[in-house]
Order: sequence, then C-alpha cells, then structure tokens
Amino acid sequence: MITININGLTLCHKGSGGISHNTLPDVCKTPPFGVPVPYENEAYSADLIKGTTSVFADGGNMIAHVGSQFARSVFDEAGSMGGILSGTNMAETEWISHSFDVFFEKKPACRLTDKLFMNHRNTVNMAGEIQAPIEAMPEVKYLCQVICTCDASPTTSASGKTDLKEFCVETTLLNEKNPFNTIKPEIPYDMTKTPPRPLLNREALKDGIIRPSEYLPKRMKIEKLKPAKANGGIYQVRVPDAVIMRNPAIPDLTAPNLKAVVEIKFDQAWDQFKSGIMD
Repeated sequence: MITININGLTLCHKGSGGISHNTLPDVCKTPPFGVPVPYENEAYSADLIKGTTSVFADGGNMIAHVGSQFARSVFDEAGSMGGILSGTNMAETEWISHSFDVFFEKKPACRLTDKLFMNHRNTVNMAGEIQAPIEAMPEVKYLCQVICTCDASPTTSASGKTDLKEFCVETTLLNEKNPFNTIKPEIPYDMTKTPPRPLLNREALKDGIIRPSEYLPKRMKIEKLKPAKANGGIYQVRVPDAVIMRNPAIPDLTAPNLKAVVEIKFDQAWDQFKSGIMD
C-alpha cells in the first residue's frame, strides 16, 4: 500500500508496486550473428537497490531517491550480446527526473511519472514510472483545505501567546460538519502490537463513535505502555495527526479498513499543549 504523496505524486519505494517500461526500443545485439533487434524492456520497484538506509516508508520499505536503481530488467533476454549503446541486457534502471524540493538522506525523492534510463542507459522510459495513486485523495484534498485555514487563522492558546495550529485541525475534523466522517484525528496507536492497535475511547465505542482515548497518559499506564523517555527513546505509542478509514460503519482503524495515515507539519513544532505527553 502507498500512503505518501510527494508533490502530488505517490512516492516510489520497494513496496510501491512501481513499473518502468521503455518508450524507445531497447536495441540489443542478438546471437548468433549480433544482429541489432529492438526489444521491450521492463523493470520493477520491487528490485529497488541503493535507496535509503535510515528512512523507510509504508512498513519499512527502502525509498527511491536519485542514485537508486531498479536492479534488473526483463524482456530483452534474447539480446544477450548486449545493447548497442550499453553492451548489456537485463540491466538496471536509473532515474532521470525527480522531486526538486523533497529529499531523503539529502537526495531528491523519486515518484510516480518520474522518467528513467533503462538497461544501463541503452533506452529510456519517457512516459515515467507507473504505480497506484493514493486512493484517499478526496480526503487528502479536504485535509489540505483545513490545514491552510488553520495555518492562516489558527486557534490561540488561553494566554493568547501561542498559535495552536494542529489543535485547530483536530477540532475542525471533530466538528459534525466535517464532510468526511472517515477522517479521524489524533488516534493513538499501541506500537507493540502487530498490526498497531488503536487506543480508543471505550465508552464512545459502545455507541459506535470512534474517538481517541480521553486521557492518554492514564491509558498508557493501564496498558503498561512506556513513554519514550522511559524506554530508551523508543515510542511504544504513536499518535498520527489523522487516519483515514474506508468504511465508517466498521469501527476498526487497522487494515484492511485503514486507508491512509496522514502526518501534518506546520513551520512550527508540535503545539505546546501536547508537548511532554509522549516524552
């Protein structure tokens, strides 16, 4: 599953199901006489190498950035005497285009529709890498509207000194006028379970209402979950800014009813009222 968009295009990673297919012939010399023959050529993100080593996506998948490759390709096996430019067949892809403002490990991220050299630069894919778009795009677009509104006109703290932008997003999403009741804000997850288990308000859940556990520190003690400072910096509970579910009639925020997880970042750090709870 892909849950990350970069510049409106889904991020390519080892598990994104990406495919690159040549748009110009992959001309390779073919036995027994070395006759140049045009071949198809195709490569897959499942064979990603030289990607990220410290940052991962969607369940621990290596992320594609400039310098990464799809390690091998297919459909030109018969051209075993090698490409007329590269001298290879069944060889790697290499990125041509990429994001200009999103980086992983200081290298530009690669996405849906980014172009690639193929078979060691013997041919190209100018149509771009293909993979699924994010299926939660209507909800994500609505979230973007909420974020922009809260960025421009945030809720202020009681003292009037602090802009609580994330709190503004949360209260807006909890408002009954929210057109997407599939978006649930600030749901804490027990990360010691596989898959991670949401910590929900049990009383509200009896009425079919999905709300986060009201007092998280107390709930963590009940569940014997440690804050990061007491656990060597490892978080046993994480709170995504919003999760998107497929069917709101099913009170379950894990796969397959979990459609997407959304993290929201403003120019500031976490709202001050939330600081210290998890640490």
